[in-house]
Amino acid sequence: MAVDEELGEDDLVPPAMGEEIPAGDGEDMALDLDAMAGEDGDAVAPAVDDLVLAEAASSAGGAIIVNDRFHISTGNKIPELNSPNAEAYSCRDMSDPNHTVFALAVQGLLPPRGEDLLAFRRIDRDSMVRPLEWGVTDWPGSDSRRFLIVCERPGGGRFVGHFNETFDSYNEERITKHVIRPILPTLRDLAESHLTHRSIRLDNLFYKDVAGGDVMLGEGFSSPPAMFQPALFEPIESAMAEPGGRGAGGSHFDLYSFGVTLALMVLGRNPQADKTDEEIIELKLREGTYATIVGDTRIGLGMMEPLRGLLTDDPAERWTVGELELWLNGRRLSPKQPKLAQKAGRPFEFEGGEYLTTPLLANAFSHNWTSATRAVTSDPVDIWIRRGFEDDDLASAFNNAIRQAAAFGGRRGVEDRMVARSCIVLDPEAPVRYRGLSARIDAFPMALLHRYVKTGDVKDLAEAINSKLPAFWLDSQEIQTPEQNILRRNFDMMAMMLGRPGLGFGLERVLYELNPSAPCLSPLIEKHYVLSIGQLLAALNQTAQERNLRGEPMDRHIAAFIAAKMKHPMDQHLQQLNTEKNKAASRLAMIRLFSEVQQYTGEDTPTHLAQWLARLSTPVVESYRNKMFRARLKREVKKIAERGTLMDLAYALENASRREKDVEGFREAVEAFAKAENEIIKIESGESMKPDVIQKRGQEYAAAVSGLIAALAVIAIGLYIVITRTG
Repeated sequence: MAVDEELGEDDLVPPAMGEEIPAGDGEDMALDLDAMAGEDGDAVAPAVDDLVLAEAASSAGGAIIVNDRFHISTGNKIPELNSPNAEAYSCRDMSDPNHTVFALAVQGLLPPRGEDLLAFRRIDRDSMVRPLEWGVTDWPGSDSRRFLIVCERPGGGRFVGHFNETFDSYNEERITKHVIRPILPTLRDLAESHLTHRSIRLDNLFYKDVAGGDVMLGEGFSSPPAMFQPALFEPIESAMAEPGGRGAGGSHFDLYSFGVTLALMVLGRNPQADKTDEEIIELKLREGTYATIVGDTRIGLGMMEPLRGLLTDDPAERWTVGELELWLNGRRLSPKQPKLAQKAGRPFEFEGGEYLTTPLLANAFSHNWTSATRAVTSDPVDIWIRRGFEDDDLASAFNNAIRQAAAFGGRRGVEDRMVARSCIVLDPEAPVRYRGLSARIDAFPMALLHRYVKTGDVKDLAEAINSKLPAFWLDSQEIQTPEQNILRRNFDMMAMMLGRPGLGFGLERVLYELNPSAPCLSPLIEKHYVLSIGQLLAALNQTAQERNLRGEPMDRHIAAFIAAKMKHPMDQHLQQLNTEKNKAASRLAMIRLFSEVQQYTGEDTPTHLAQWLARLSTPVVESYRNKMFRARLKREVKKIAERGTLMDLAYALENASRREKDVEGFREAVEAFAKAENEIIKIESGESMKPDVIQKRGQEYAAAVSGLIAALAVIAIGLYIVITRTG
C-alpha cells in the first residue's frame, strides 16, 4: 500500500447490532464469577429487572407520580412516620381514594433492601407495614435522585416515640390478644419466605387503628438489615457487630427481637435505659438476656414461659414460630432456664477487669486491641483455659491459632491476626473482629457497603479477608451447614478480587457483585442514584455536560459497577483498561466498555458522553501512522460523537482491517525510506560513481529502454495491421 494512501470508506462500517466488537489480540483472562455463584454464563437482563422498579417521575407542583397511580406530595412531610433511613411524605392512591398510603424517601446512599421488596409485598397481612411500589426519580428542588417506596399506612399512631419511654404495661391477656395473636402469622409468613424483618423493636410498632387496639409491625425494608437496631433488641452475636455488619440473619433473630419487645411491654419500661450499647452487651454476656431485661421483676408464669423461650441466648434452644403458636393455643411447658457460658475456676485479669468466661474475655480483647496484642503473646491465656475450664482441646486450639497467624500475611500485622484468631477461638459465635472491624460472617458485603458510604475506609475489612479470617471462623464452627459452602465461595471470590487491584477489580468489584441493591458510589454519578447498568450512561451523559467534558468518565467504582452488572466476562477489556504504559490501549478499552454497555442496554444515544469520549480518544487516533488517515479519522470521530452512537465510535477508532492496513502501509514506508536512505549513502560515499557500477546501471537502463522501445514497436505494428484491415 502506498505511503500516503487513505484507508477505504468501508473500513468505517461498524459491525451489525449484536456482533462482537473486535477486541484485538490478547489472552482472555476472564474470571468466571457466574460459575462460582452456581449460575450459567449467559448474558441476562440488566440488574434493574431484579429490583422491579416502577415508573416514577416528577410532575408539576413538586409532586411525584409512581406507576401512574400514586401521587406523592414532596412538600408535605409526615414526621411521625419517618424511619431512621427515610423521610415520610404524604401520598394518595389515585385509583382508590379509600386506600390509605404514604411514601418513604430514602436519604443518602445507604440503600433499602431492594432485592427483598417483592418478598415483603407478597406477605399480605395487615399486621405489618408493607411496600406497594418503589422506584428512583429526580427529587424536586434538587439535582439529585432518591429511592422512593410507597407503603400501606397504619391506621393508628406509633406505639411509643422512643424505646426508652415509660408507658402503661401490658398484662398477659392484653399482650396475647393485641400483640402476639395479630403479629404471629406475619412472623410465620416471614420465616416461610426465608425473609427476616430485622427491625422489630418497641418504637417500630404501630396501632392498626386510632382506637389503639391491635398492634402491628412497622416497616423493615427501607434500610439494610438491623442497621438501626439498638443492641438491646439484638441477639448478643449480632449486637457485637458494627451496624453494617449484622446481616439478615434468620428467623430466630426476629423472634429474639420480638421477645425483647414483649418483655418491655410487660414491664412498661426499659430497665437498661441508662446504659450504653456496650454496657448492655457485657451485661448480657455476664447475666444472660432474660436476667438483663427482666431481672428481679416478678412476672406471671404464663408470660414467663414465652419470654424465657424467646430470650434464650442459645439459638438452638430459642423458641420457633411453631412453639410460640403452641403456647398461644394453650400448651404450657416448664419455663426454660437460661444457658450461660461456662465459668472458669478463677478469673483472667485484663486491663483492670476480671473475666470468668471466654466470650467475655474475647469481647474485652476486641475493645482493647493494642493491649490484647500483648496479652495473647505474653500472658498465659492457654494456661488459664487449661486450669480454669479443664479444657485441653480449647487450650490447644488457642495455641494453634496463635502459631498459624504468621502463615497468612507474613510478619507484618501478625499480632493483629493473633488477636483476631484468638477472639474466634474464645467465642466462635461472635462476629469476625479485626482491629476496628466487627462483622458477622454473612454480612461482610453489607459492612463493605456501609464503610464505603460512611467513611470510605475499608482497610480493616480488606486485611481481614486477606488474612483468611472468614475461613478460620467457618472452620471453627461446631456445626457445618450447606450455606457455609456458599459463604466460602464468596470469600474465595473476594480474595481473588483483592489480588487484582486494577480498575474493575478489588473491593469495589466485591461491593457490586454481592450487594445487588447498592447504587454506584462513584463521585461522578452518586447523586444520580444509579442502580442498574441501564441508568449508567444517562447519568454519565449528564455529568459530561455538567463538567464541560473535563476529566474522565471512568474510575474504580464505575469500572467495577460495569463488570459486575454486565453478567458476562469483561476481563479482556479491563486488562487493557489497566495498561498504564499504553494510553491508547487504555482509552480504547474505556470506549469499548461504554459501547458494550450501550449495545447491551439499548439506551438512547448519549451525545455528551460520546463527545467526552471523543475528546479522550486522541491517543488512539495518534496511534495510527498514516497522517492523512489521522486527519480523516478525527473528522469522522467528531461526526460520530454528534450522533452519540458509542459502538460506531469504538469501531471507527479500532478494527482489525484498518489496523492491518495501517501497519502494512507503515512497513512499506519504512522499507521505501530505508531504500532511499541506502541510495543516499551510496551517492555520498561515491560508490555509485565507480565505473563498474556505472556500466552495470547503464546496462540495466539500456535493457529497460530497449524493452520499452520493443514494446512500443509491437503496439505500433499491431495498430497498423488493425487500421489496414479495417480500412
